[in-house]
Amino acid sequence: MATIYFPESRPSEHKLAALIEDCRKIELAPDHQNEASSWTCQVVLGFDAKGGLPQVAWFPSDYTEVISAFVWRENTIRLVLQFHMELRVTKLMQDNLGRILQYMDAILCCLAQEAGNVASKDRDPKWGCKVFDSYLAIDFFVGRHEPSMVRNFRRQSDLNIDRVDVAQIGQKSHIFQIMPPLTLMFPSYYRLEGACRQP
Repeated sequence: MATIYFPESRPSEHKLAALIEDCRKIELAPDHQNEASSWTCQVVLGFDAKGGLPQVAWFPSDYTEVISAFVWRENTIRLVLQFHMELRVTKLMQDNLGRILQYMDAILCCLAQEAGNVASKDRDPKWGCKVFDSYLAIDFFVGRHEPSMVRNFRRQSDLNIDRVDVAQIGQKSHIFQIMPPLTLMFPSYYRLEGACRQP
């Protein structure tokens, strides 16, 4: 399901520059200690062109770690593309990373749009986005997101990745393998032990 968003070709130079410029930021909501609020993960998606106001999406607290890992990966790709000359990244790698960045942007935009359609009073802590869950399942079971790789996996495996409960995958997903611990990503909210949040 998520692979329908994977682009067939590299984004244009203008589109790629815009994607590199749109650096995401994850924050815990100011009221993250409020037990009544189950949607405490907020993502700054970018800034409004008119007034420079941040465009913020809210997600269930259960999504905090996996969205943090997703955004960390996305921002790492942005840095590699931004400094491709210094890093001596090949043209082929730049093209592939550009496609991956465009794909990840489409997945996050889909996730934000679906979450934005949920009224405040209807925010369920167990809410999920099928497209994002599909991304996570593909990441865990296939390890690559190119449609050809996913098709090969489907042909060779008896597992239907569209019916996997992603809650069971959790931190086993590849998306967590190279991400720094959340204590480094949210130093103002987590103590060094990483077990509890600071007031």
